[in-house]
Amino acid sequence: MIFIYPKCPGVAPGGALGHGGGTIKRKKITKLILAFAIFICFISISAGFDGQTNENTDSKVVSTDKSPVIAGGENNYPTVNAAQLRSYKRTLRRTPVRSYKRTYSKVRYGYKMVKVKGKWKRVRYAIRYASARPAAASAPSGPVIDAPMERCMVSTRNCQANDPNIQNLAYELTTPPPANETNTTVEPYSNYQKAYNIYEWTEKNVEYSWYYNTQKGATGVLSQRTANCCDMSHMVVALSRAAGLPARYRHGICTFVSGGTFGHVWADIYVDGNWIPADASNNDNDFGVIRNWNTNSWSLKGIYAELPF
Repeated sequence: MIFIYPKCPGVAPGGALGHGGGTIKRKKITKLILAFAIFICFISISAGFDGQTNENTDSKVVSTDKSPVIAGGENNYPTVNAAQLRSYKRTLRRTPVRSYKRTYSKVRYGYKMVKVKGKWKRVRYAIRYASARPAAASAPSGPVIDAPMERCMVSTRNCQANDPNIQNLAYELTTPPPANETNTTVEPYSNYQKAYNIYEWTEKNVEYSWYYNTQKGATGVLSQRTANCCDMSHMVVALSRAAGLPARYRHGICTFVSGGTFGHVWADIYVDGNWIPADASNNDNDFGVIRNWNTNSWSLKGIYAELPF
């Protein structure tokens, strides 16, 4: 199509409308023709799409291969044997998607052009994301037992058996005084005597203080000389390990003679093939003997090489 711009009669360049008046009118006419051509093109494209049918394939395209997995929480697991607990966690992590139970789904829509019988059609499709939870795994029950012998002899975050001050004190408590004029024969302390000296020093030099969980660790107890049952156990365990004696933590629910049932922590020291309880939290107790709570009606919650709280 050829458009011919007509000349405006009586209006010459630089005429009555001013300089370039004819040029201004031609620009206006060009804009009107361009707008008209764009409008015709838009009508033609709309008519082409009106002849097509939109096909909904929601029920045809469903994908669960990319379904996000919601892993089961592991913070509220029951107390179990440490080896069984690790196996239980591995089971949760490795459970295949096919064993998951669908709980609800979300749909996201998209559009694409598909050629059907020689004609292009605009088709809407859906990808359905199925949120899932792992199938319930059978968790073993019982107290946590996590205290292998090799781990009962090393320094940890709150049981600083490698601290120089802890080691110096452990050496003083487990080494007999040098020979003198009255005692010319000096024999090394037995393991039982070493453990007894560590327990006695802690009970007599650390005052009990009421608070929850670990707050000071062995080094903090050594400097402040106050502790609750957790930190007092850190002191006993750290001194024992620094002296070469294996030691561990025991956690239970105990009924105290003063009244009340609470969670409680104390230490065990390994001496000559036996674990001997060392609860230095009360002056009524002795090494291997507990008197401040009922030892016949308590329940074990865990035995640890490193106290987790």
